[in-house]
Amino acid sequence: MFIDPKTLIPKLPKPQDLQPFPQTLAMRFSGHTSRVRSISPHPSGQWLASGSDDGTVRLWEVSTGRCCAKWQLGEAVYSVAWCPNPGLQLIGVAVGKKVVLLGSGLGGDAVDAAAKQACKVPAAAAAGDDEQQPLARWVTRPDGN
Repeated sequence: MFIDPKTLIPKLPKPQDLQPFPQTLAMRFSGHTSRVRSISPHPSGQWLASGSDDGTVRLWEVSTGRCCAKWQLGEAVYSVAWCPNPGLQLIGVAVGKKVVLLGSGLGGDAVDAAAKQACKVPAAAAAGDDEQQPLARWVTRPDGN
């Protein structure tokens, strides 16, 4: 039995066919003015949250690339993530040495009310009870929300 050694060598694709990334731009999300450090897709796939060194968090509509909301946080944003509870449309943001919860405004009045209730400052923290060092410190925004 004779086997031609050339038949044992597999045919390899051309190097230009091995490109690991797409070569065409399907959608551009423009708005951040500095490096984007984190993106997080909404569980539905319809929205995308992004955080940047420019100190902003942006909410994008995936199908159009439109920026639907922008929050200015003042420091570099290191990470963004959606709350896994579908009843709370919150975005968790690591900014500077803080973690901030942002209401996304998605889901209607009932979902917004549930998100506000989840982010409500506990009574003991609001009263300034300093007997015990808390694990987290609640800070309200200037607008009271």
